[in-house]
Amino acid sequence: MTLGDNVRVFRFNNQIKLLQKVENIVNLNNITIRRLPIKVLLPLLENASLEEDNDLQERWANLLVNYIDSAQNLHSTVFPYILSQLSSKEAIALDYICDQGFVNYSKLNISGSEASNLVRLGIIRQLPPSARVNKITSTYLDDVYEEDVVEYKEDDINFEITELGIEFVDCCKSK
Repeated sequence: MTLGDNVRVFRFNNQIKLLQKVENIVNLNNITIRRLPIKVLLPLLENASLEEDNDLQERWANLLVNYIDSAQNLHSTVFPYILSQLSSKEAIALDYICDQGFVNYSKLNISGSEASNLVRLGIIRQLPPSARVNKITSTYLDDVYEEDVVEYKEDDINFEITELGIEFVDCCKSK
């Protein structure tokens, strides 16, 4: 068996697990399903088949359930793309930001590049840092000058969830 064959088997097994989870959720919640456009279904199944993390696999299953749930009327094609771009740490941080409304960067367990990824995806935004104005007195020749100097503290980096982020998090949760 070649490496390509192993990857295809792995992806196929992941798709089977995903569809089994979806079936269980649909049956437990007595969900009436609707036909899903191929434009949404294909990227969703393709990207979900690559996922190894259990938490993210659950999110893929919930996302698919919410797409096929006739009561949800979900049509956005961007959510599979967003989920495919997240690590497990980023997804957990996103949930935390969503629960809190806004969060100081120091409270998130993610790197700067991970925070930047969430911003890049449009699901969180960085808030302007708090400015501190200090008066500086200086003398030039015999004249005394006062000027304001604006300083920013690095630990004042705060993030808030966007409307897209709220919708996305909601679509990746079990109803």
